[in-house]
Amino acid sequence: METLRYPYRPKTWVMALAGLFFALCAVVLGYMARDNDRGVLINGLISLDTDQASIFYWVMCALSIGFVVASLFGIVMSLREPREVMVDSTGVTVPAGRWSSDTVTIPFASITDLRIQQVQSQKFLIIRHSDGKHSVVRSMMPSRADFETFAEAVIARRARNR
Repeated sequence: METLRYPYRPKTWVMALAGLFFALCAVVLGYMARDNDRGVLINGLISLDTDQASIFYWVMCALSIGFVVASLFGIVMSLREPREVMVDSTGVTVPAGRWSSDTVTIPFASITDLRIQQVQSQKFLIIRHSDGKHSVVRSMMPSRADFETFAEAVIARRARNR
């Protein structure tokens, strides 16, 4: 049974595009907030007067700036030494946390539940075990095929080790 290893990190180009998108949103929303002279009706349900609309635009601008900062952090993470996900005959090794550079090895015997969850077009391999829960995100893997191969190997090897 061979050991499967994959680098695990965000994709630089995705982080850069997200940063550019939210930077553009922040600029547009900032101008809208500064020059606002009318109210806003949101989905026909929420009516905001001029002052409330300006506050709404400033809040949306601030949130967009927050997403720009997050994308810059993602770019830095993508340029660092990649973390790794690995599956071998005894267990699966995944990053200890979203921002941690440490890894944790989960023996197959301690895994209580394995499932693939999809939210919109994003897929996650959710690993519940006696010490908690970890997930592997498809977008952080080198390719979709690598994620599928990794997930299938984890599921199959866990079934063999039960």
